Amino acid sequence: MQGSQSESDADDAFPDNLKSDLTALVEDFDRCNPDGWRPIRVLKERDGERTELQCDDQGRKRIRKLFCRHDDALRQVYCTLSHIDSPYIVRIRSVEETPDGIEIIRDFVEGRTLREVIDDRGPLSDGKARTTLIEIARGVQALHSCTPSIIHRDLNPNNIVMGKQVVRIIDFGIARAKNSVMTQTSSVLGTAHYISPEQAQGKELTAASDIYSLGIVLYEAATGKLPFDGPDAVSVAMKQVNDLPA
Repeated sequence: MQGSQSESDADDAFPDNLKSDLTALVEDFDRCNPDGWRPIRVLKERDGERTELQCDDQGRKRIRKLFCRHDDALRQVYCTLSHIDSPYIVRIRSVEETPDGIEIIRDFVEGRTLREVIDDRGPLSDGKARTTLIEIARGVQALHSCTPSIIHRDLNPNNIVMGKQVVRIIDFGIARAKNSVMTQTSSVLGTAHYISPEQAQGKELTAASDIYSLGIVLYEAATGKLPFDGPDAVSVAMKQVNDLPA
């Protein structure tokens, strides 16, 4: 009766050329991932931006975000964010300039986005809406109080995670430091339903612009509806400028 195959026997069963290819693959992986982190899922890949979930051998998770462009203003924002120690702002672990663009490593936040919560359950209770507003506002205050201060420019429910203990702001892709130079084409950005009137008009933004967006987030969280809606982003933006809330 033939005995069971040992691990060494199984290794010998591979052809030499296949073993060589496998060894090279492992060596390439170790060389590209010297800290032991490996990608397990791509969360987003569009508009020159790639976001992936990574884990290490101990099961810890983190987010790697690559902006496929070289942008001094964006790098300045993330470098500033990396020095912010606030429970309401996701922790930025590293900011690196690579040949492919700007690489950001940040903490993975367990929880669901505020967008997912509203879509699934409807409006928050009065108490939950109040707590959520306070915690987001504290995160925004941390952004506005740092040096240089940061204007988020795109506060919306997709960028807010309802964590197990606190609410965190997690995305800063179009945020800008107050002293950064911006082009006209980059000044009108953000999600139309949440941008301030001055942002819709391409004017200079201040901390008040984020407060306006925070107000719309609270409005939707408390009512389940948006104060301004329309068939397209342009019409919604114009309602922000000209109309009263619905």
